[in-house]
Order: sequence, then C-alpha cells, then structure tokens
Amino acid sequence: MKDSAVSPALLFAPERQRRLLHGLIQRVAASREEHSRLVRQQGDQHADIEQKLADQLAAVKQNCKADRLSTLKQWDAAQEETIAAYESATLHTRDELRRCSARFRRQLAEEEAVINGKVEKRLIAVKNQYEARKDQPKKVATKEHHQLDTALAESNEDIEWARALTIRRLNRLLETQTPSDLYAEFGESKPTSVEDALDLIRRQNRRLKSTVAEMQTGFAAHVVDAVYYLPTLVAVLLVLFAGASILMKAEPLLHYLIGSVIISGLIGFTCYLILMWPLRRMTRSLHPTTERIRLASQDAVVQAKRISTAAAKKASQELIQRRDAHVKEAHQWQESQLKSLREDLAAKQAAEEARLNEQLQRIEQQFQSGFNELQQTMRERAEQTADAIAQKLSQSDAAAGQTLQAVVQQHQHTLESLSQRLNSGMHRGMTRILAANDLVEYRHPHWDELLSNPPPQHPGIDFLPLGSLRLGNRLKKQFDSALGYNAKHRAANNGHAHDEADILNRLQIPDTMPIAMHRRQHSGVIIEAPTAHIEDGIKIAHQILWRLLSAAPPGKARVTLIDPAGRGQNFSSFLALADHDPSLIHHRVWTQGDQITARIADIGHQAENLLQSCLRDQYERLEDYNQVAGSLAQPYEAIAAVGFPDGLSREAYSHLGSLIRSGIRCGVFVILVVDEKHEWPADMPMFDHPNLLRLKYGEAGVDSGEEAARKDPSVAFDGLDRSTLTGEKPEANEDGIIPIASKRRVRLLDEGITAGHWRLLNAGLDEFEFWPAPPPMPQDRSALINRIGRLAQEASQVIVPLTSLLPGEQIPVAANTSSSADGLEVIIGSSGAGRNRSLDLGEGVRQHVLIAGKTGSGKSTLLHSIVTSGAAMYEPDELQFYLLDFKKGVEFKIYADAKLPHARVIGIESEREFGRSVLQRLDAEMTTRGELFRAAGVQEVGSYRRACPNKLMPRLMLVVDEFQELFTRDDSLAADCTALLDRLVRQGRSFGIHVVLSSQSLAGANSLPRATLGQMAVRIAMQCSEADAALILSDDNTAARLISRPGEAIYNDESGLIEGNQPFQVAYLESAEQVRLLNQIAERDESWTQELGAAVVFEGNRPGRFTAAMVREVIAESERSDTLVGLLGEAVELGPPCALRLQANTGRNAVLVGSARNRPSILGSIIASAKAHRPEMALVHFDGSRAEEGDSTAHWIQQNPQIGGQIIRTRDAESAMIQLSRLVDSRLGKAPADSPEDREAASTAAAFSLDSGGTLVSAKSDQTEEPPIA
Repeated sequence: MKDSAVSPALLFAPERQRRLLHGLIQRVAASREEHSRLVRQQGDQHADIEQKLADQLAAVKQNCKADRLSTLKQWDAAQEETIAAYESATLHTRDELRRCSARFRRQLAEEEAVINGKVEKRLIAVKNQYEARKDQPKKVATKEHHQLDTALAESNEDIEWARALTIRRLNRLLETQTPSDLYAEFGESKPTSVEDALDLIRRQNRRLKSTVAEMQTGFAAHVVDAVYYLPTLVAVLLVLFAGASILMKAEPLLHYLIGSVIISGLIGFTCYLILMWPLRRMTRSLHPTTERIRLASQDAVVQAKRISTAAAKKASQELIQRRDAHVKEAHQWQESQLKSLREDLAAKQAAEEARLNEQLQRIEQQFQSGFNELQQTMRERAEQTADAIAQKLSQSDAAAGQTLQAVVQQHQHTLESLSQRLNSGMHRGMTRILAANDLVEYRHPHWDELLSNPPPQHPGIDFLPLGSLRLGNRLKKQFDSALGYNAKHRAANNGHAHDEADILNRLQIPDTMPIAMHRRQHSGVIIEAPTAHIEDGIKIAHQILWRLLSAAPPGKARVTLIDPAGRGQNFSSFLALADHDPSLIHHRVWTQGDQITARIADIGHQAENLLQSCLRDQYERLEDYNQVAGSLAQPYEAIAAVGFPDGLSREAYSHLGSLIRSGIRCGVFVILVVDEKHEWPADMPMFDHPNLLRLKYGEAGVDSGEEAARKDPSVAFDGLDRSTLTGEKPEANEDGIIPIASKRRVRLLDEGITAGHWRLLNAGLDEFEFWPAPPPMPQDRSALINRIGRLAQEASQVIVPLTSLLPGEQIPVAANTSSSADGLEVIIGSSGAGRNRSLDLGEGVRQHVLIAGKTGSGKSTLLHSIVTSGAAMYEPDELQFYLLDFKKGVEFKIYADAKLPHARVIGIESEREFGRSVLQRLDAEMTTRGELFRAAGVQEVGSYRRACPNKLMPRLMLVVDEFQELFTRDDSLAADCTALLDRLVRQGRSFGIHVVLSSQSLAGANSLPRATLGQMAVRIAMQCSEADAALILSDDNTAARLISRPGEAIYNDESGLIEGNQPFQVAYLESAEQVRLLNQIAERDESWTQELGAAVVFEGNRPGRFTAAMVREVIAESERSDTLVGLLGEAVELGPPCALRLQANTGRNAVLVGSARNRPSILGSIIASAKAHRPEMALVHFDGSRAEEGDSTAHWIQQNPQIGGQIIRTRDAESAMIQLSRLVDSRLGKAPADSPEDREAASTAAAFSLDSGGTLVSAKSDQTEEPPIA
C-alpha cells in the first residue's frame, strides 16, 4: 500500500518528543555511569584478550572444516537435483505421449457425438415438419368437397319446386334427354379447377332460379298456382246465383240453389281448363331445361371433386419427396463432417506425437550438457574452498598480534569517544528540536509573512502547528540532576566541573519545542478550558483552522463549523469565506441539533466513500491518493465545534467517533473546544483516542513562567531575556541570528494569547508548559480571506480529459476496436487515480441508463463523452446511435457536422412527432431482429452474432436529452411515446437496443410510468435537488445531494440502491478537441459511410431545404399518370418528404394559408417540383399581393423564365377566370373550346394569391392526356 506522500512524523509525535527529552536526560546520566564503568572494565579486559584469541583460532579451524564439508554436500545435492529434474521431465513427457492417443480418441468420440446429435435433431425436425403438414392436402380436398356440395345444395330448393310445379301441372315429370355436352347449351365449358367448378355451379344456380321464376310468371300461373283464386270465383258466383234466386223468390228455392252450385262449379272448372292449357305448354318447355341445368351442376361437382382428389394426392407425394430429400441431405452432411473431423484429428495427433518425441531428445541433450557443466563448476568451487581455508588460518595468526596491540590504543580512545558521543548525541537532539522549530516557521510562517511572501505551495499538509512547549531552565535543571550536582557544586569546585558538565555548559538548549497535529499521528485535538478562558481555547481552534485553509492546496480544505451555544458567533470571522466559495465552510455555521447530526453524517458518508472508492488497499492516506489523482484530488475536511456535548446527538457522536478513528487516513480533522465544567452523558463520554491531542488550561504542578521569573530575576519565561516580554528586540546569538523561538514568543505575547497556563496532556509532556500559536490579527484577516477564496475559486474546476482515459490516450485504430457481441463498455470518466469509470451495458439487468442533473451539472458533457467514447471504441458495425435533443440547443449538431458514421439519426431541437417516429423506427427494428432471431434459432443478439458472424447486427443506443418533453402534453402522441419507450426498455435487451434517457429533473415525466423507469438499472446522478436524488436513485439513497462540483456524478448499476453508489468525475471534452476526435473517428470508419448511407438529420430550428433529391423522391413515389405532385417540404418524422398530390377527382384543390413572407417560398417549391414532374404544365398566376408585402410569387416567376408562368393582375382576374372556367367546361364536355383564347387556356395552370393571406392551388386532369390545371 502506497504510503509516501506525508513526511515522517519525526519530532511532531508527542511520544517521540517525550522520548527525546527523556532520552537526553538519560543520556547525560548514562554517560556519567559509563565513564565509571569503563575505568573498571579496562583493567579486566586485557586479561581476557589472550584467552579470546585462542578461542578465535580454534573457531577459525572449525569453520574451515565446516566449509569443506558444506562444499561437498552442495556438490552431492546439485548432482541429485539435476538427475531428479531429468528423470521427472522424461517421465512427464513419456506420460504425455501415452495419454496423447487416448486424448485424441476421446476428442474424436465427443465431436462425433456432437455431429450425430445435430443430424438427429435435424431428422427429428424434418419428421415433425412432415407430420405437421401431411394431413393438410386431405383437409384441403375435404374442404373443397364441402364447398362443392354446399354450392350444389343451394339449388335443391329451386329444382324441387320446379319438379313440384311440373307434377302439379302435368301430373308427372317429363323425361329429360341428356346431351353429349352438358355445358354447351349454357355457353359454359367443362371446369378445369375447383374454383371454376364453384363459379359454374353458382352461375347454373342463378339460371335455375331464373327458369323457375319464369315458370311462375303470367296471369294463368298466378291464378292456378294460387289455390284461392278459382275457389273464390266459384264462391262469388254461388253467392250471386243464390242471391238472385232469393230476390226472384224462385220456387222451389232448393232446386234453384242446387242448380246455382252446379253452374258455379262448371264455370270454375271451365276457367281452370282454359288457364291450364298455356301453363302445361310452358311447363313442357321449361322443365327439361331445369333438369339439364341441374345435371350440368352435378357433373361439375363430380369433375371438381376428381380434380381436388388428384391435387391432394399430388401434394402428399411432394411432401414425401421433400422429406426424403432433407433426410438424404442430413446424412450426406453427417458423412462429410465425420470424414473431415477424423482427418483433422489424425493430423493433430501425429503432430503432437512428433513434438513430444522431439521434446524427449531435447531433454536428453540438455541433461548431458548441464551435468557436465555442473561437474566442472563444483570441482572449481572445491579448489577455491581449499585455498580460502589456508588463507584464513594465515590471517588469523596475524590478526591475533594486531588485536593485542589495538586493545591498548582502544582503551586510550574509549574515554575520548564517550565524551564525543555525549556531545554528538546532545547536539543531535538539540538540532532536531531546532530543525523542528525551523520547519514549522518555514511551512507555516507568521501571518504577515504568509501574506507578503507566501511559501512554496506543497501538494499536501504534513502537520498543523498548535504551539510549542517551553524547555529552557526546566531542561537544564533536569540535566544537573542527572549529573548529581547543581550550580552550587560547580562554584565549590572553583569551576573545575566534570567533562559531561563542561559539555552541557557549552550546549545551546532551545527555548521551545513545537507541538503540531501531524497527519501520520493525529486526527484531531480536544481543547478543554474553564468557562472564563473558553475564548482562549476558541482562538487556538481558529489558529488551527486558518492554518489548514492557508496551508492546504487551493480549494482542498473545507471546514464544518458547529456552534450550538454561540449561534455561530464564535466562528463569525470565517463566514466571509462563503462570499468566495461557499463550499469552504459548507455555506454556514451549524447550530441546530438535527443540522449538526446531518452535517456530521454527511462527512461520515464522504469518508466512507473515500475509503471504499479511492483509498481501498492501495493508498495509506488521502495524500498518497491525491499524488496520483490529479484533478480528482480529494479535499481535507475539518470539523470545529464549540460547546459539545450540547447539540450532540447519539448518532452524531457515533459518526464523530468513527471520523476520529479513520481521520488519519481520510484527511479529517476534529477540533473540539469544550468547557471543562460541562459534564458529558454516561453513554457519550469525552472522546479519548490515541489519535487525539489533548490541551487543558490551568493544570497544576509546574511553575509558571511568571513564577520562574520571580525566583530568578535574570530569567523570564524559560530563560528569555525580559526584553522579549516587553516587546523589545531580543539579543542575537553569537552568530548574529535572533532565535526563531524568541521571535515566535514575542509575536504570541503581542497578539493577545494568554501564555503560561496551558498543558499538553499527551505522552507525559504535561510537565512542560504549552504556549499556543497565535491566530491571524484582525487587520490581516481580510487579506487572508481574499487569498484563500481567490485561490480556491481558481482551483475549483476539475477537468479529466477524455483523451487521457482512452487506451494509449488516442483513438484506437480499427484493428484495436472492441466487439459489442457480449455487451458495451464505454469509458465515461474516472473513479479515481488510475481507475476509469465505464458505462457497462448488455449484462443482466444493466441494459438502459437514466441520467439526471440540473443545468450546469455537466450532463451534456456526459452525453458527449458517451457518444464520442463509444464511437472511438467501437466501429459502426458494432455500435450505432440514435440521438434526440428536445431542449433549445444544438448539442448534437457537432455529430452531423463531423458526419459521424455511427450516428444514424440526429435530432437537433427535435419535435415530439420526430421523436415518436424515431421510437417507431426502433420498434420496427426490434420486430425485424426478432424475426431474424427466430429464423436463426437464437434469443439474443450475442448468440445471433455468433451464429451468423457475417450478418451485420450492431447494438443500437438511443440517447434522448430532456426526454420529459415527449410527455409534457397529455395527448395521444405522449401515449404512443410512453408505450413505445416502455416496449423498448422492457424488450430491447435481447435485441441489443439500449436506451439512455437524460433530464434536468424527473418530476415532469408524469406520463412515463415508474415501472418503466424501474427497468432502467443503471442510474447516473449529477448535481440535483434532494427530491430528484431520491427519484433517480432511491428514497433512502440521497447521496446525489452531496455532489458539489460540475462533472461530479454517482454511477449506480443496482437500480439506485445505496450499495451500488460509485462516485466518479465525468470526462471532459473541449469543443475543439471533440471536433478533432470526431474527425479522426470519421476518417477511421470512412469505409462504413457508403455502406450505411447518410444519417437522418432533423434540425427543428432551421427551415426545410428545397433539394433536387427531395423532388426526385416525391416524383418517384407518384405512380398514377393523372396525378400532379408538388413538394411541400421535409417531413417532421422519419420518412419521405411531404408532398401535395392533386388527382383528377372532384374537389382536388388546395388552400395555402400563411404570411406574405412565407407564401412565396412554399408556393415556389410546389410550382417548381410540379413543373419537374409534369414539364408540359403551364402556369397562370393570379397575383393579388400588395406592394408593402415585399417580394411575391409573381416576382419569383418572372425571375425564372424556365417556369413559363403567366402573371394575372387583379384587374384582369375576371376575364382570365372566365377563360379557365370555359377550359374546365370544355374538358368536362359541357361546352366546346372554340375561341383561340380557350384553346390557349387549355394548357394552363393557375395559382391565386389572396389578400387574406392564402393561396389556392387546384389541378384537374382527365383521360385525354391534356396538360393539368394547377
């Protein structure tokens, strides 16, 4: 784990400071004891030397013997190792040779099984197909027989009625002679198909019905066939005769009545006989016809059934032949595959066996050469060992004599060395203290020096000074105590002190030793003071905060100020920083309990993200990460609180404890100023952690500076001259330099910090008095604030160039581009040092993307990164884009200008109708791909790409900026878009279609169901409101509200769940750089431009362009010769241009309503394209425009003589209109066009410009191929 960015703690660790001071004191005492011990030791040492020399000689001889044995053992071990390696390699190779044949046999069997399995599946499929179709011909024949029988049965009722009439009239059925050709009588021919037979039967049925109807026509038929006519007549006559008999009073009346009955009956019967004579003649004529009609129909049924049965039999035979052909083809393929497989595996097996045999020979050769070389090497080593043994014995004898001589000299130098070591050790210790003081002064100079002559900017903070410990007289007294005497003893010896005392008298002891919060040691400080001196503690906290803000890299230090009791007054001097950059102090001082809890929790979450997303196990602490993070460097955080535990909740206490424990890694400082009289709750005791420094006011047990000055008038405050306390210039030392500690002390007193009553409670240093470092003076504070704020503003922008994230920091060549068969991986930013953030789509539920971010958050930059990076990493046959922009801008126009081959549709300031047509296009593409997948027997795009590697099947990405504009109106268009988008989101996964929706806010997407949004698992949240953060992520995941800078975002591929949060910085693309990259991509993929064709570009902010290609397209779509086509403009959807089509039908006229400025262009487009469509068309333009309206259509016609138009002014309109009316009448055949004027008008087109702002265009055309009227 990288841990080099922060300098070692060295003397800024309190424990090391304690060890240094105590070590110096112990060194003095130990030096005194060592001096006495050496005198005693030197007497005993000489006696032991000779014995030691003898022992050394014996040991040398023993070592020489051991060396020889070791060399021989190494020789034996090397030989055994070489032989063992040879045997192992040989056995392994022979085993592989033996297994080779078995492996290839197994592979042959497995692959034969695969081929046989495929053939078996094919045969099963052929059989199933045959079984499914074999009954179809029979069913068709049965159906046709039924149709024939049904058609014949339709005439049953008519033939039966005809026969009934015949029997009724003739008392029998007539015999019908069957002709040789049943169909000739009726002008029909023998049917050749079932359809012909059905048509013939239907016609015969109609003839039969007509003949039957004819048999019932005429007065006689109506009277006879209606049974009630003749009986009624007889009844009427009977009544008349009876009535007459009664009136005449005939006698006898009964006889007259019987006679009237007989007469009436005779009259009725006579009428019947008279009427039946023509009926019988008509029946004899028509009845045979009905029977022949019926026979023809029946024969047609028989013929058709015979044809149907033959066709069914033939179809069955064809199915059997097709089945047999497929089976034969499958067996042939099986045989060819098995033959190829066996030949291939046999060749591979032979090659593998040859390789292994060659390897055996190589192993043998290597063993022979290696073994010979080993023998030679070990023989030489044995000879070298023998020579070394002889040399060691000779050197040992010579060294013994030299040792005896050196011992004497050593005794002489030992005492001198002891004094030198003491002097050197004490000097090093004091130098370290002085160096620490100098380092503090250099890294954190006085405030006026910081403003006038700023020190070089460091990439991080090693430490923050708190103040210093007073050393001076107290340390000297402890040195004297360690020597066992004091100043009075020195006077009694007349100044003849021991060597140690002389050294101490010459030693320059620093007055102070710095105390600082070091990044390797401390994560905070607790400043404890009584109520009366709490202001002094707040000044210490202020000094730490100002040092943090001024020493950190610009903009890389942020402080959270908490003041529940003072309501922010204790930190009022920092509020001016918010005028420059509110994030420096997080906008305000926090005073309410819930605000404090939320703010500390936010910092805790940030620390958690830093540990999990940035540091991990790669970096020890924040500075190590920032060294390589570049513009993604993370800031320091400080929490400064006055008055805890007031306002501190249990949750905040827990978060604060975690920050104290992890603050060293995360760069978090906790600064607490507490009143010692305020008791902490039992469940929330005062923080006590090794990472914390503890300062306390008024600790007893040590003389204060004032007391030391009273006891020794020559000394004031740790030995400083009294001029230091009075503000006079202190005296320089012997080198002419004023000690740094003295300068700092004078400033401390001048700046109002009460000295002499603070103690550092860490590491046993409370015996030394602590002097706090001063905060900036009020007159310097404004300049300091301006400097910190200005530098923070200059450094606030974070830029991660997209080019720096691409492989090789350049556009990949075509050979190095990626495949999208299994998904997409598009670089969109950086997650930290050396880690790219990619948009991963195509795996599992990670198919679609939802992006939300307010204006200025970098959302458009993210979309550009997605498109540009995707086009750079994939060729157009792998990835294509459909780009829609519904906001008032031209974000996507750059892709149209660059002619990016990946972009198939580019919508700039898109209309809702165009968006719907794009969704419909993608829906149709999804349907097409579904059919291709079914044909290939696959279910998703990756499988299809592998099954059909030569077929073009790129992944499609729909990118919609401000997608909520599709649903701003509650209309059918919004409903269509909702349904289409829902279908794409739910089903697009399998077809390689991915949807990227972007919006400033999700609150407006009322018509887009939450279920649809729920299908989009990948969420990217940028700067947005808390409500939008909850919508795009989840209700309990509002991490997006913590985003503080443009381009910063949260990538979440777990449907917004908090465990899926992955912070990153969006890659940035300058306009010029983006144009350069797009041009490189277009040049690389130029070969695809012609194959894919030009992209569809819709610009809602520009007028339609009149082009020859559009005219040709609308003319080509006109198939009717009587149609006149005029181009209106480009369609507001994916499709052909809009055109006016006027056919030769009633009412085919058009009214154009528009302003005088727009009419000429639209009418000109219609006229020009109509002229191109029908060159023979002549134009008559009725110009009713006014002069103040500017250029009119008439002016344009005059400037284009090829139009050949005739301009009709208002005064001539009536006569011209009459001529056109006559022309229309002549074409309709109402009146001849005799006059020359009429004949001339016959080839004229007309256009009317109306004062009301409208244009009437009309056209007529008939079959005489005369020129149209428009």
